[in-house]
Amino acid sequence: ASVTVLCAALTGAWIGINASAERSVVRYRSIVTYDLPQMKDPGYAWEQLAAYYRERKDTPGEIAMLENAVATSRNPRYRIALGYHYYARGDKDRGIELIGEGLRSDPSDGRARQTLVQMLLLSRRFDELILLCDEGTQREPGNPFYPFYKGRALAAGRRTTESIEALKQASRLNPTPQMAKQID
Repeated sequence: ASVTVLCAALTGAWIGINASAERSVVRYRSIVTYDLPQMKDPGYAWEQLAAYYRERKDTPGEIAMLENAVATSRNPRYRIALGYHYYARGDKDRGIELIGEGLRSDPSDGRARQTLVQMLLLSRRFDELILLCDEGTQREPGNPFYPFYKGRALAAGRRTTESIEALKQASRLNPTPQMAKQID
């Protein structure tokens, strides 16, 4: 019985030590310091450190770690994540640029494309938005999102006839109730 209690105590202590967020940070900082050149994706360690800062609501720390991830890796998800932060913090052009870079590296990322479409609309960058919607429609022909936003951009640019055509296309593709309400 005493052996079982001793084993349980040692196991509990080991789990407690290794489950500590601070120890994980030390471990990832060690990886970043010593093992970075050998890593398949060096940005991963920086991304893990960014997650640590995000959990602690330390946005500047998270951004700094994502900047390091972008500097050490070609993985587009780091650029996209960093782009969200820049956009949300008011540097809209830099945010759009980073998400665009990430999307060019991974054109299959529909979520990034849709986010970029919305950012471009809010930034009134209609020509870029229309091109991006055309790309999205080619990749996802049954998705009403792209013709809907293209129609909105065309309407904002006073291209009424083209706008109506795009919105008709969106309405044929089973849009969300919110989109359908705006189309009507």
